[in-house]
Amino acid sequence: MTETIELALKTLEAQLNQPLEAALEACARCGLCAETCHYYRAEPKVEHIPAYRAEQLRSVYRYEHDFVSRVFPAWTGAKKLDEGTLAQLTEMAFSQCTLCRRCTVNCPLGVDTPLMMRAIRAMATASGTAPEILVMLADAAIERGNMTPETSVTDSSPSCGNWHPQNYGGSHGSGARMPMWMAFAKSLNTTATALSLRFDRDKIGRA
Repeated sequence: MTETIELALKTLEAQLNQPLEAALEACARCGLCAETCHYYRAEPKVEHIPAYRAEQLRSVYRYEHDFVSRVFPAWTGAKKLDEGTLAQLTEMAFSQCTLCRRCTVNCPLGVDTPLMMRAIRAMATASGTAPEILVMLADAAIERGNMTPETSVTDSSPSCGNWHPQNYGGSHGSGARMPMWMAFAKSLNTTATALSLRFDRDKIGRA
């Protein structure tokens, strides 16, 4: 096992808690999450179904935590993590998921697929395989804003000169406060615009 893979697996183990383990274990494979995903709606293919993305991490998890999967991986679809698999996971987690949680909100079982994608991103960052520009942007956001998905935000329309962003349906925001992940799951333009103003829209556009 290379140092890169060892770091990635250690990072996965360090993140295992009740919410993540529940997400890794609970999925009916019903596919209802597909139509909620921006990527799937734009380009309907299997790779863009949230359940499929989650299954890629589950296969690694099963190999590490299930005896039968380790001995007979073909029976359960388990997969031993190697550099190629880690590269595929990294590409998927960073370029095929926005962590908006629309899939979670619409899942009958409440499977938190974005939580699994964040776990993969952490694995990639710890092992040095994450896209450099995204790591830099994430570090800057944390340093400057100290924000997490649970950070409370307000659904209200900020002023951008003479323009005020509107949410789907035409409203300028309800004024309600909610976790940032919920605002993104609801695709609130007001919150996204407010964050872009906070973190310098010109820099975001150039990135």
